[in-house]
Amino acid sequence: MSRFSEKLYDYLNNEEDARICKDIDESACQYTPINYFYLLVSNTFTKLGDTLSNPKTVLTWVMNYVNAPVYLISFIVPIRESGSMLPQIIIASYIRTKEKRKWVYVFGSVLQALSIAAIGTVTLFTEGSLAGWLIILFLITFSLSRGLCSVASKDVLGKTIPKTRRGKLKGYTVSVSGVLVLLAGLFMMYQSNNNPDVTFYSYTIYFASAMWLISALIYAKIHEFPGETSGGQNGWKEAMNRMSILKTDPVFRRFIIARSLLLCSALTAPFYVLMAQQNIGKEAYLLGLFIIANGIASIISA
Repeated sequence: MSRFSEKLYDYLNNEEDARICKDIDESACQYTPINYFYLLVSNTFTKLGDTLSNPKTVLTWVMNYVNAPVYLISFIVPIRESGSMLPQIIIASYIRTKEKRKWVYVFGSVLQALSIAAIGTVTLFTEGSLAGWLIILFLITFSLSRGLCSVASKDVLGKTIPKTRRGKLKGYTVSVSGVLVLLAGLFMMYQSNNNPDVTFYSYTIYFASAMWLISALIYAKIHEFPGETSGGQNGWKEAMNRMSILKTDPVFRRFIIARSLLLCSALTAPFYVLMAQQNIGKEAYLLGLFIIANGIASIISA
């Protein structure tokens, strides 16, 4: 482990001693600085890939570009969100039987890369309803793979990074990836002068898929020590058993209602893209503006 990574870790976290770990094992504590940067870089690539294949903007744009039916476009955001969240209830208990969970993340990340690459291939060689249904199919495999990564990443983070440092790690990740997204949006606006066709958009999706492969390679380097495997419970049964909290806790109930109502912003986002294409045009600069807006929002929220 390099002294540079330790010093940079101390600087970013305003910490005199990078080995002060209260929430993780002592054996993992000595690798905290290097693991911090492995996670930072890996998650940055993942977020960049997410943005360049975002169903709300990029995939909506591409599906309309290849003349996929609008009713199929309306499915992509619900599939992307529910497809990655719901399976976690079922698979979480199985994943937590593994002493090392970073390999679950690596496996899921590779599957995500293959799924996005398949969408790029569909975009390049098909159109119409066939393209729409195939994109839906590979988006389902992507979402299921994302569920694997989501569960595993939380456990790995909890085993490698102290609780007091996780918030800053997320903030730095979002900020760095936001800057990269801005650059990607500017590049897309620049390419608009060359009148890019479907090949350009498919290559953009291929590039996004490569981000998950790079992320997997970096994530595999994380120093993870074997952890507890006896704490896993049946997620579905636990969720059902805890449904009563909606009745007994009014604050939590209002929180759930508020978050549910906010879903409208995600579900309607693709239709803003469709309206822009219909009323302004399909020039690449417009998609670049959507991507830039996404990047700015990420930086501000961080």
